Amino acid sequence: MRAKSNLLKFSLFLNLVFVMFFIGKRVYYHYYFFFNPPFTETDRWNNFLNKSNDTLANVFIGTSLTSGFPVHSEFSNDTVRNAGFSGAKSGFILEHFKLVLKHHPRKIFIEAGTNDINFKVSIDTFITNMSTMIQLARRSSARIYVQSILPTRRPGMNEWIPTWNAKLKQLCVENNVPFIDLYPHYLDDDGMLDKDLTTDGIHLTAAGYYVWRKNIQPFLNAN
Repeated sequence: MRAKSNLLKFSLFLNLVFVMFFIGKRVYYHYYFFFNPPFTETDRWNNFLNKSNDTLANVFIGTSLTSGFPVHSEFSNDTVRNAGFSGAKSGFILEHFKLVLKHHPRKIFIEAGTNDINFKVSIDTFITNMSTMIQLARRSSARIYVQSILPTRRPGMNEWIPTWNAKLKQLCVENNVPFIDLYPHYLDDDGMLDKDLTTDGIHLTAAGYYVWRKNIQPFLNAN
């Protein structure tokens, strides 16, 4: 009987400790984040820029596809910076493209469009945003390179990509801007992103980034 009583007391004690821990944790995080709000997307970009040199040589800007590109190891070059962020649509990239230009980069490689298609941004809005980036680069000393949208393994997105790429290429031709067509290098026999090059139907494996590096290297090396 005494053993059961002691066991009950011990159980109640553990429950009390758990409840106090849970409440204390909630109170701590409430006050911590009240006085120390988490980073916004702009904070992340500013943090990236503040850690960079005043003058940037080569910047890759874009979506999570760019974010996952290990540019430092792939190119063995300290002058390459990665400014890709998950979920970035062309409008978001445009606003932060302006921040990158303030650091006078020599070359900017833009990758955009996948999230615009996924989140139903109109093709006209996308092309307008890309055109604005091209015009902004022209007013600076930066050379801009526009990369094609990569294929996916998602039927709801994949059928739109050739049309968007055609419009994007036309924009580049009209503005005498290099268009780097990565799209065909990722296709399988069914016209989708090769399953050996992707982790989830959109994002890339190490082999997928090797294909990217191989096709982008000549433009990075060019004077």
